[in-house]
Amino acid sequence: MLLSDFTVVPSEESVTRGQVTGSGSYSYEIYGPFGQGYNIRVSGFSGSAQLSYNWRDSDIAAVQSPSGNFGMTETVVRGGKKSDVILQLSGDRMDSSLTDGLLLSMFVVNHHYASRTGPFIRPSGTAASGA
Repeated sequence: MLLSDFTVVPSEESVTRGQVTGSGSYSYEIYGPFGQGYNIRVSGFSGSAQLSYNWRDSDIAAVQSPSGNFGMTETVVRGGKKSDVILQLSGDRMDSSLTDGLLLSMFVVNHHYASRTGPFIRPSGTAASGA
């Protein structure tokens, strides 16, 4: 599976809300507090998942979804009793056996937002913002 198989499309009103497609169609919302981290909610037919990241607490964001609790960075999803790596991004390839579209969509939105890629590229000199 490839990261480029997924598309993140912001709404006309704000880049912090929109749709992500690739393993189904899901809506996303990114919200603060932005000074110390961010939160992401991804929702769809199968329910919703919540990501919370605070740089003061950890390098890893905490994700709660209907399929369980996970740790997530821009390139890795960890889960299970031993926090096994269940998804690893290498270039454009997502090495994973995951079939959970909600969790995959959360990973894609978080990857682009945390890395400032895709629709979240900011012109240089622009301050970080949720709007």
